[in-house]
Amino acid sequence: MIKLSLFWHMHQPDYRSMSGVMVMPWVFLHSIKDYYDMPYILSNFPSLKATFNLTPTLIEQLLIYEKCGYKCDLFLSLWKKDPFKLSNYERTWVMKICNSPQFETMVEPFFRYAELCGKESLDDSEFIELEVLFMLSWCGNYLRQHNETIKQLIKKGKDFSLEDKDKLLDALMSFIPTILPFYKSLQENGQISLSTTPYYHPILPLLLDKKILVSDAKEQVKRAIELYKEVFGKSPTGIWPAEGAVDKKSVALYKSYGIRWIATDEEILFKSLGNKRRDKLYKCHHFNDLFIAFRDRTLSDLIAFSYRYWTAKEAVDNFILHLRQIDKKEKDPKVSVILDGENSWEFYKKSGYDFLSELYRQLDEADDCQTVTMDELAKEIPVKRLKRLHSGSWIDGNFDTWVAHPQKSRAWELIYKTKEDYRHHIKRVSSNVRSDITDHFLISESSDWFWWYGNEHHNEYAKEFDQLFRNHLIEIYKLMDVTPPSELFFPITELK
Repeated sequence: MIKLSLFWHMHQPDYRSMSGVMVMPWVFLHSIKDYYDMPYILSNFPSLKATFNLTPTLIEQLLIYEKCGYKCDLFLSLWKKDPFKLSNYERTWVMKICNSPQFETMVEPFFRYAELCGKESLDDSEFIELEVLFMLSWCGNYLRQHNETIKQLIKKGKDFSLEDKDKLLDALMSFIPTILPFYKSLQENGQISLSTTPYYHPILPLLLDKKILVSDAKEQVKRAIELYKEVFGKSPTGIWPAEGAVDKKSVALYKSYGIRWIATDEEILFKSLGNKRRDKLYKCHHFNDLFIAFRDRTLSDLIAFSYRYWTAKEAVDNFILHLRQIDKKEKDPKVSVILDGENSWEFYKKSGYDFLSELYRQLDEADDCQTVTMDELAKEIPVKRLKRLHSGSWIDGNFDTWVAHPQKSRAWELIYKTKEDYRHHIKRVSSNVRSDITDHFLISESSDWFWWYGNEHHNEYAKEFDQLFRNHLIEIYKLMDVTPPSELFFPITELK
């Protein structure tokens, strides 16, 4: 019997500007497409189980949408306006966002969207059509199947009005508050496990490696657990370390907060063992009395990057074949498939609905495979305890993605320098201001900023991410009533 643990990781960075407004809309957009759809599709197969990781920054921003509505989001505030009232800059920026979805999977299914997408100039009526079609393209399968407003607008297809925009936005804002309670209900009935991540998604081993940032590392974990308890009514048992980044210090920290399991990549296991014996991957491992699940990279990456090009049936047949090949070689294998639970589906037809439904159908019918949650897997008796744990992340088993480039190094240097300056001024800063400053430091330590620095990953919004990062450090100086260093105003993205 194969025990399969499917683990879907949901994360978005903190998009809030210093005024508290979200400057990019990706939390909202993935909310109406992926954050409900993923547990919803699973719930159609009540006998199956899975684990979902919801990061604190994602949860916090969902709660802000619930409380404040569309006004907390810059894009939504502009999207709602009559195009006639937008400045040229605002109009260009809204068009940039509306032209950003994957063409074949999100734009092309709407014939009028395909006609308008990418055009350099639109009149106001065409602009409204583009805006509505963009939002409809992000509406997930649940909304398309169950929400009358979305169904009517999709059927209408074109010639949308300002009234249509208002109706659509009202429907979507009413939908957002249903997301977190849905996860909670599935956890309470035992179909899913939920886990968290250190609050602002930092590479925790990098913080623990610098004495000046150790207290921040502890605060990242403490706050994550507190928010989880507030939302889900109990303490988390598991953590997905941001980017699967682990070391022995972070394991000790998690354990001190009552965490019973974490997960990371197979490369960490192989480097910890000093060999690449794949049979070891399918056993249960503990380090320092903490269960660690190691992801099968091949199976995880097939879903994340490859199966999008296949038909749903062919892809799932291939996935099941891989599982059964493992079962032939190993005795009672435990297989962990861990990947991003949101971004992959933009590249799948119907946002992955056909693939996921077929995957769950075949798993439901398979008498040689049992799906389990990470909580259940963590209760398995370990075959052998790891003597050492390699320090690294899910990418190549190291931390290079967040340190190995002059731009990344500059970002860390700016954090260290700001922290040192803060230590010189801390005695004259009030407790309330200290609390605000701590918030900005914790946000600046997010892995997301460092991901986009350098030349490994391309993002057309890299300048916006860079500005957000530097603004948090600039704000710290303002809170101290100290002139920010000039280097904080120089874009890191322009460094070679």
